Amino acid sequence: MTREEILLQKKATALNAIRKLYHPLTKHGYTYYEGEGSRMEQISFDVERIIKQLEKELLEVARKSGVRICGPNCLGLINAFESVYATFSQYADGDTHSGPVGFVSHSGAFGTAIAALARRREIGLGYFVNTGNEIDLGFSEIMQEILLDPRIKVVAGYLEGIKDGFALKKLAKSAIEHNKPLVLTKVGRLGAGALAAASHTGSLAVEDGLFDAVARQYGIIRARNEEQMLDILEVMLYTSPPAGNRLGIITQSGGAAVMMADRAEELGLVMPRLTPESE
Repeated sequence: MTREEILLQKKATALNAIRKLYHPLTKHGYTYYEGEGSRMEQISFDVERIIKQLEKELLEVARKSGVRICGPNCLGLINAFESVYATFSQYADGDTHSGPVGFVSHSGAFGTAIAALARRREIGLGYFVNTGNEIDLGFSEIMQEILLDPRIKVVAGYLEGIKDGFALKKLAKSAIEHNKPLVLTKVGRLGAGALAAASHTGSLAVEDGLFDAVARQYGIIRARNEEQMLDILEVMLYTSPPAGNRLGIITQSGGAAVMMADRAEELGLVMPRLTPESE
């Protein structure tokens, strides 16, 4: 089946109506489904078992019918290249001109905010995908498909945790092979944040030092927050990735140069001394 032949269905539904929804979908041969399951995994602990059972049933039906699921507990996706707006995100209410950045987010609301900031900076998002609870399609699997699109130059993502470390490493290797920078903002770095991430999308906390080590080993560019992510994206869109770790600084301020030199050394960058002639 080609990409053009894929049928798509999006629904926002109350929790107790999910069973009535997904069986008719499979009868009509839908091959993709996204769900926003009335704050799935975000309501009280007393119904957590029921939610998990509903997700299990939904996935079983999908598996038998060849349906792939993005979500539940998500805002869906935008493919700006083909003008596909399968989303509930407010980002779609404004201009969503296509561009060379593919963006995938665990969080819907925060992902929408990042997309809106990107628009303000005139950074075009070719793809915007919110993955939610990921009972079927995961962050890395979706990002991998986006990365393979020749119209995409840079891929970026917002993570609340890691559900499949092997898939993330495979994605990072693929990004290097295709010479496309992979920029990630991972939150839940400390105890309170990790607990908040688990209650939001069910993401599993990963010790932050471990994630940093993996990012360095596999060439993942880690952004500490959304503003730094967008700064990095702007750089990557207009320049080629650096060939090495040597750095030169040109500035009007000596104080700023000292601050930047300190930070560069912290990051393992080398600032060669000027020759006597240049000095």
